[in-house]
Amino acid sequence: MGCIGIATGLTGYFLKSLTEVITKAKFEFVQDALDAGQVGSVFAWIAGISVFMVFISSVLVVFVAPEAAGSGVPAVIGYLNGVYIHHLYDVRVFLVKFVSTFLAVSSGLPVGPEGPMVYMGAKLGKHISQGNS
Repeated sequence: MGCIGIATGLTGYFLKSLTEVITKAKFEFVQDALDAGQVGSVFAWIAGISVFMVFISSVLVVFVAPEAAGSGVPAVIGYLNGVYIHHLYDVRVFLVKFVSTFLAVSSGLPVGPEGPMVYMGAKLGKHISQGNS
């Protein structure tokens, strides 16, 4: 049980750290550009970067792992109630969920990492407790 907690904690730490790095870089860019008087280009760059991150996140979910759509909380509840969902706990879905959550939160969308972290914690708990990779 300790390994599950450590793995889930590390996953949350890396998700939060990556999000903070990108967000900090965006705000530093904005501050530098505003100090230089480039107000028009700031909006274009930030909007472009954010749209690009949302596009990559969407492409990953739609084409690589459609099972990663949504927060994952209803899927975890269904699994705990005995419903089998095909490919729900694949490594591919976990990686897409992690990357798409990181990109969506970093882009500035009004979403949070809490729901996907429930899914990622459940996936880690399932596989670590059963000795799977």
